[in-house]
Amino acid sequence: MQFKEVIGQDSIKTHLIQEIKSNRVSHAQMFLGPTGSNKLPIAIAFAQMLLCENPTENDSCGACASCQQVQNYVHPDLHFAFPNHGGEKDREKDHSNRERAWLDNLREDPLFDYEKWSQALGAGNKLLSLGRFEGNNISKNLSLKSFSGGYKIMIIWLQELMNSTCANNLLKILEEPPEKTLFILISENTENSLPTIISRTQILHFPKLKDEDVREYLTSISDGSENIDEAVRRSNGNLIEAREVIKGNERKAYFLEKFVHLMRSCYTKDVGLMLDWSDEASKMGREGLLDFFEYSLYMTRQSLISNYQNQLGSPSSDEAQFLEKFARFINGNNVQNIYSELNQVSYYIQRNCNPKIILTGLTFQIMRELHKA
Repeated sequence: MQFKEVIGQDSIKTHLIQEIKSNRVSHAQMFLGPTGSNKLPIAIAFAQMLLCENPTENDSCGACASCQQVQNYVHPDLHFAFPNHGGEKDREKDHSNRERAWLDNLREDPLFDYEKWSQALGAGNKLLSLGRFEGNNISKNLSLKSFSGGYKIMIIWLQELMNSTCANNLLKILEEPPEKTLFILISENTENSLPTIISRTQILHFPKLKDEDVREYLTSISDGSENIDEAVRRSNGNLIEAREVIKGNERKAYFLEKFVHLMRSCYTKDVGLMLDWSDEASKMGREGLLDFFEYSLYMTRQSLISNYQNQLGSPSSDEAQFLEKFARFINGNNVQNIYSELNQVSYYIQRNCNPKIILTGLTFQIMRELHKA
C-alpha cells in the first residue's frame, strides 16, 4: 500500500515521509485516533516506504520486489500482532489458521474494526486480547535477523487490548530495542495502557477524517447512486461507518426492488410473475431472506403510518415514491394477517424449510390479503 492510496490524514503522511527522508525514524510510534481514521492503512504505507528498494520523493515506488511483498503481506521483515480469543494453548494451537485469517482480512481491505475482526475469527461473544502467546511471538519475530538488511517492523493492532503479561513483555523490548527495529502501535485509546509504554513511544494523534475526505472515499467505492451526503453526515469522520451506510443503502435498494416485485405481482394476480419472484427470492439464502422479511415488516409499518397519520417515518426517497401509491392497500382489514404471514415465513426459513415452497405459498397469501375490501 502506498501513501497516495490512503485517503486523508495529509499532515500525518507528511510527518512520516519527512522522518524517512531525514533518516530520523523513531523506533516506537503510537498511532492514536478514533475508529475509521485510517491508522492501519497508513502504518502499512509507512512500512512499505521504509522497506522500499527505490523510494520516490514522497512515497514507495510500488514496483520493486520489496513493495510487491508488502502489498501481498508476505514481506519477511514486516510482522503483525493482533488480538485473539481463547486460552493460551488454543491460541498457540490455532495460530496458523488465525494468522491466515488476519492476512486474508488485510488483503480484502486493511480498513476494518474490532467487530469485523472478531467476526472473521469466529470469536462469537468472546472478548479479544493480546496475551502471553502474542507477546512471546513479538519477541520471537524480532529476534530474527533482518532478511533485507534494513528495518524489522512490528505493527501491533489495538495495543490497548494487551494484558499485563503481553504489555510487560513488550516493555522489555522497548527499553532495549534491537537495532533497526520499528514498532507501530495502533490504538484507539490509552486508558488501559501501561504509562511506561506510552512514555517510550512517539504519539501521533490521528483526527477524524474531514467530510471532503470521506466523500472522496465513498465516491471511489460506489457507483454514485447511493446517498453519499447522508453517509458523510452519519459517518462523523469514520470511514468504516461511512462504508457501512453505503452498503446498507445498497442492500436496502435491493430489498426495495424485491418488495416492489412481490407486491405488484401479487396485486395484479400474475401467477407467472409470482412464481418468478419465489424462484429469484429463494436464491437469497437463509440470512438474506430473514433480512428481507425484516425489511418487508418495516415497509408494511411505513404503509400503515402513511395511511393513519398521513406521514412517513424515515423512508428513502425511492421508498416514499413507491409508498405514495401502494400504502393505501395496507389497512386495518389486512395488516395483521400480512404481519402474521411474514413472521410465519421467517419462522420456517429459520428452520431451514424448503424456501421455494414457502415463498410460493406466501405470494398467494399476500395476493388474497391485498384484495380484501
